[in-house]
Amino acid sequence: MSHHQSSRAGGWHGDRDRNRGGQFDSRGRGGGRNNWGGRGGTNREFCGQNRNEHGSYGRNVENRGGNYFRDSSLVMSYKRYNHDRSHGPDTKKFKGKEDSDFEYGSVPAGIGGGHSDIVLSKEHEDFKNILKSQYRFPEDVDKLPSDAFFPDSELWVRKKKEAAAKAIEAVKEKLDKMKKDAELKVQVANYDSYDGYSSEESYIGGAPVGANKNDINQNLADVEKFMTAIESCYPLTLGFDIVPYYKEADKCCFCPCGGGLKKWRESVGVDSLIGDRECDLKKANTPMSLMGHLRDIGGVKKEKKGFTPMGCEFHYAIRVYLETLYSMNGDYRGGVGHKALYQMNDDNYRRAVAAELTLLKKEIQAGKKVIAEQETENWRLKSEREKLEEDMAKIKKINEHFYDKISSLEKDREKLKIEKKNPTSCLTDEQLQRYSKSWQRYRDVTKKCYTKFSKQGKDTKDVTPKLKLTVEMCMTKTRVFDVQKFLDGEYCRSKNTNIWKAFFASQLKNPEHILLDWNVVFENKVTEGQDAKDTTAVDDGGPSRQFLSECWKQLLALHILVGKKPVKLFEKSRSGVIPVTDDFLCHKVKISLSKQSGCDDSSEIDQFIENAKCYYRAVGRIILHSIMVSTTVSSSALVPLFQNFLLRNCSPRDPEYDKDDILQHITGIVFGDNPKKALSDLLKSTHETEDEEGNREEIILDENNIFSVFVYDACIDSRKIALSAMLDGLAPRDEKGEVIIDLRDIFWMMPHDAMERILFSRQSLTAEEVIGCLVPQFDQGGSEADADSVDRLECVQRQKDFYSNIFVPFLRTKGESDPSFLSKFVECCTGLNYLPYDDENQSHTISVEFNYEESLPGYLPMFHTCVNLIKLPGYLYGSPEEFAVIMEKSIDLSVGTFGIQ
Repeated sequence: MSHHQSSRAGGWHGDRDRNRGGQFDSRGRGGGRNNWGGRGGTNREFCGQNRNEHGSYGRNVENRGGNYFRDSSLVMSYKRYNHDRSHGPDTKKFKGKEDSDFEYGSVPAGIGGGHSDIVLSKEHEDFKNILKSQYRFPEDVDKLPSDAFFPDSELWVRKKKEAAAKAIEAVKEKLDKMKKDAELKVQVANYDSYDGYSSEESYIGGAPVGANKNDINQNLADVEKFMTAIESCYPLTLGFDIVPYYKEADKCCFCPCGGGLKKWRESVGVDSLIGDRECDLKKANTPMSLMGHLRDIGGVKKEKKGFTPMGCEFHYAIRVYLETLYSMNGDYRGGVGHKALYQMNDDNYRRAVAAELTLLKKEIQAGKKVIAEQETENWRLKSEREKLEEDMAKIKKINEHFYDKISSLEKDREKLKIEKKNPTSCLTDEQLQRYSKSWQRYRDVTKKCYTKFSKQGKDTKDVTPKLKLTVEMCMTKTRVFDVQKFLDGEYCRSKNTNIWKAFFASQLKNPEHILLDWNVVFENKVTEGQDAKDTTAVDDGGPSRQFLSECWKQLLALHILVGKKPVKLFEKSRSGVIPVTDDFLCHKVKISLSKQSGCDDSSEIDQFIENAKCYYRAVGRIILHSIMVSTTVSSSALVPLFQNFLLRNCSPRDPEYDKDDILQHITGIVFGDNPKKALSDLLKSTHETEDEEGNREEIILDENNIFSVFVYDACIDSRKIALSAMLDGLAPRDEKGEVIIDLRDIFWMMPHDAMERILFSRQSLTAEEVIGCLVPQFDQGGSEADADSVDRLECVQRQKDFYSNIFVPFLRTKGESDPSFLSKFVECCTGLNYLPYDDENQSHTISVEFNYEESLPGYLPMFHTCVNLIKLPGYLYGSPEEFAVIMEKSIDLSVGTFGIQ
């Protein structure tokens, strides 16, 4: 049936509605013939209208788990309503009225409708797709009000199940009653007067069928199966749960037995139960017209002699289901119930309409508040976006590579539909401290296992022999020594040397040579004609740090020689240094051999690949040593993607590897020939991969497999030679082939953020980070003679003023104008050209010492890497300009050299 609701009185216009039996019923406003359970009356059996029987109407509104205002789409609908007040077709109705006084049913059509600018969440979009799968015409779903797309809460699902169970019980009672009535009629009547009728017949479903026990049970079983599936029939109840902001906004209810929901019946396997009893209600209806249809088709028609057959047991069950779900017996809308359950314009109907209006006003009031909050939030986001655009413009001018990195990351996030990682999931200081202590205990216990002690009286002394590394200084502007020359020299020596066994051997005979401290000796060989002796730098910590720092800086230049042709082992990405791919390495070796000897014998190629593996293994051992002796590793030496793979055994194939993290970790790695090609540009392209059995297959890249397949193949699987050798260096084996230490045992248990902050440096330096590491040490005066003439407190104050007003501003200004200056300054002070994350660790502070006795006026600042110190004359410098010139000169002289003690 279709009914048209008046915009003011809430009554019915006198229209004509077709009943299932083919009759027409003329209905006036609130009057006329009524087939809803008796002439001119309401069905008290299921509606529960008696106020005295069911208590007061003042219960709390609880619908679908509590608050009926379930999402911001209602707020957005109201926002459009405000907009349409001055533009819609019914503008006149709102002039001079407050929001709380507008008339029910007079809101302009289209508010909350399908042509909406609302962006649904993924959860609501999924529910909308479910509706489309149930509708006869899926495009009709797009025309529904925006507040129709709300999945059921757990509470509402439970209420649906309870209502379905009650409906099944009601059908069972009626079937039993019909059988007893038929038997009673047979007993009191004359068999001859009922020509063609026997006691084995009854009227079920509108046609004579066998009324024996088996037939009754079969009908009940069909109803049970049908009603068990009814909770997933969302088009049945959509209109009941929508507050009609405008005329017939709730006209979206379908009868489950009609042709409009045949697709739903087929999807849940109940279509065969309906068979030829499918009703002719194919179009959408309002809740009231649907209830009228259910009462007409599924009503219990009482006859004078007591025979009470059901028109259709399925319609009857659906009717009981809805009357139970939306009845005043429960707590629906404060216990008033839905207006569709009552006769037009009776007392209960008016109470239900009033409850609906009250709810609508509450939602509008709540909507106003939410809209105000949203406007404030939008203003804040707009301000942040404008500031971000300004910052991005500055970044583009200062560092175009970093700008490209950020732009590429945002582009990938958008196209791959990846949400930015929530800042609340970031590591806390307490968590970091806990992870750091766990690592320190693991490291200390491991080192003690390979440390040799000797008792000397009451004291115990560490007598473990240190691995001695003799390094020839080259004294250039860019490096203290040549890492390539050092490794080549050691690799070409006898395989029996301690350094060869420690760096290059596949089996580590003496683990203490890697796990414990080294004795690094820098030799400065003077030229002929000068003082003919070698001077060396004694290792009190500074030379070892300088050695490791030079290894990270020169990693990109590392290569093997194929004849006289160098073949590089690493390449540069925007994130740092990464190993070359297997294809690149093998191709370069093959080409070099072919050019020099005219042949590319596979055995010769394999030999050079083995040489490359030895160098990769040496890099792994140097990283392991740096980690074990608590010397921070440069983040550029091992980018985050390979940190995860080598130290945590975590690859892009692992579900726990967050996709946003992967995106950030692979940013800067080139995919294909175009350096600026983003990962998202590869979507829908073909990629050839290898399955677990070694078979090659082509796949189409999408959001689901681009990480687990393509990124893994392009970044990890393509570098097997390098990564397997580096892993062999990081997890060395003894002579029996057993793993001596595997850092993955400890680091897989902590998040990457924690491991990175414990082991690796910051990816970039800022002036504020460097200044935060500084610890000034002031001198109260020089010799006793000076002390008589100089006020000590005045000396300290002058030094404080110089530190605050000249030294710190110089670092800040110079660092902003020259990004490389800060790394040079830190390298001169510590031996490392980077800072660790943990600034609170005392070993990573930089002391700024003012000294009267060792530094005379005009002296250049002096650096001591063993103790992380810069020493300034206590007599200071005349002006900021003079200090800037002297400081830059001192750093230029110190970078690339190493002081000899």
